[in-house]
Order: sequence, then structure tokens, then C-alpha cells
Amino acid sequence: LLPTFSDMLGEGRPSSYKQWSLCIFDDLLEFASQNAVNYQEYFLQPMLVSICDTYAPTRQAAAYGVGVLAEKCNKDFSQVCLDALSPLMISVQNPEARIDKPGIHATENAISAITKICKFIEHGVPLDTVLPFWFSSLPVVEDKEEACHVYSYLCDLIDRNNTHILGTNNSNVPKLLGIIGDVVAHNTLSDGEHVLQRLLAIGRHIQKQYSYFGY
Repeated sequence: LLPTFSDMLGEGRPSSYKQWSLCIFDDLLEFASQNAVNYQEYFLQPMLVSICDTYAPTRQAAAYGVGVLAEKCNKDFSQVCLDALSPLMISVQNPEARIDKPGIHATENAISAITKICKFIEHGVPLDTVLPFWFSSLPVVEDKEEACHVYSYLCDLIDRNNTHILGTNNSNVPKLLGIIGDVVAHNTLSDGEHVLQRLLAIGRHIQKQYSYFGY
């Protein structure tokens, strides 16, 4: 089957073919990550190129794959993940990033991939640039599975009093409370109760400590 899936990623093939093939390789990365390096010549470059594909489901499959690389294959693919940051950020800024459900899911997977790169790649991530961009791209509300990763990391950063998240003189507090409100309103963390409780506890603490914001 490998020649078939590889051929589906070839130049000029329909975007839907690329999506299906990338999904197969995503599963390989997720469930057989120890073997991923053996197949990189088949999926790696098409995956990186497809991050900014015009077809949203292909963008989603590519972004998801990069996230898996960062989380489960970072020992072998740390530089690849760093190289993926720029196209992931471009994908999030796509003018059609959130105009429909496929676009939203592609965008939220790109945001989650950035999350995992920041969290799991130990060296080389330009956090001073990436974290403010990442925070500005929130909320993630539709993809419940990826939202758990995103908001768990957000809680980690807040617990560390990260200035990129809290802002100078806590200037990001209103946006942060808005994000928490969106998560609750959309029932985004219905599959991540522990993360939800962490986020709500942070919201209550912020409201108590910074009541002068009027929230």
C-alpha cells in the first residue's frame, strides 16, 4: 500500500487524495511513532507543503501530523517542527481561516500544532515571537480533542506567570477572561474536565485579583 499512498501525495494529485494519504501517515506517526523516521521520505515534504494548501481538510491533516511529530516524534523531527512554525502561522492567518467549519478545523489544528511545538520542542522555538501570536489566535472552540492540548498548555503558562500571556501590567486579562467565556459557552472542554476545572479556577482567581477590570 505504501506506493499507493505515496502516489496520492504526488504533485498535481487532487487535494482530497493528499488529505486521505496524509491521514494515513498521521495514524502512522500517532500509533507507530517509533517507525516514523523510516517513512519520512514519503510523507515529510508533502506534509510541510500541505500546511498552506488551499483545500482546508488537507491543511487540517497536515497540521495535525506536525502536531503529532512535535508530541511523539520530537527526538527525530525537532528541526522539522521548527521549520513548520512559519507555514503554520501563515495558515492561521489565512483570510478564509474561519469562514466555515472545514476552515475552522484546519485553523484550530494549526493552532494546536503550534501549541505542541512550543510545549515539546525543548530548544530553538522563538517563544518571544510565537507565544504572543499563539495567544492572539485563541480561542479554539470547535475541535474538542485539540482544545484539550491548547488549554492545558495555556493553563501551564498562566501558572508560570508568563508575561507573553498575561501581558504587560496584566493587559491581556480581559482577553483571557473572554477566552474562558468562549470555552464555557461552546462547551469546548466537555471531553477534558480536568483542563476545564483548571481554566475555571484561573478565571475565578483572575476575577478576584483584578476586579478593577470590571469582570
